[in-house]
Amino acid sequence: MSKLDFSRLKILVVEDHEPTRIFLKEVLGAAGVVHLQIVADVKAALPLLKGKLRDLLICDLNLGEINGQTLIRAVRLNPNFTNRHMPIIVLTGDSKAETVREVLNLGVNRFVSKPATAETVIEAVRAVLERPKAFVTARDYFGPDRRNRQEPGVSGRRSTDLERADDPVPIPKRSDVPWT
Repeated sequence: MSKLDFSRLKILVVEDHEPTRIFLKEVLGAAGVVHLQIVADVKAALPLLKGKLRDLLICDLNLGEINGQTLIRAVRLNPNFTNRHMPIIVLTGDSKAETVREVLNLGVNRFVSKPATAETVIEAVRAVLERPKAFVTARDYFGPDRRNRQEPGVSGRRSTDLERADDPVPIPKRSDVPWT
């Protein structure tokens, strides 16, 4: 496995909490990230993502007027979006099981609960960039393969991978996504 060169990464952070923005700037800067943009809301993030390739998006969910889930939908659901395959790490204080399931079903690569340590943030970055997962296109999902392991001797989908019909997580509607 090759060593990740943090100095070549282009990372966008969307975080409304100033102490967390400072924390991420210091942690990522200490790791060697040079190309780092940090904004406080989705309205500022969308223009930065359009037409410019990024290696990684780190975002909170509770971002004020437009939440992080809306940003994730904008990235994953628009087939013409330049950064559609970009890894996404959610860093949030809302670690309820239903929230984790919701964002993973939106196509997030990694979920990190606040308060996070510097080691946790760097491990999440390494995980999504050094060990990328194949992307899956399904009727109601576009994003990284959600399976964490493949059982020996089993090819294709496992029965335990199949979504339950009564899964309470709503499927995002394409009309709910701000493309402009």
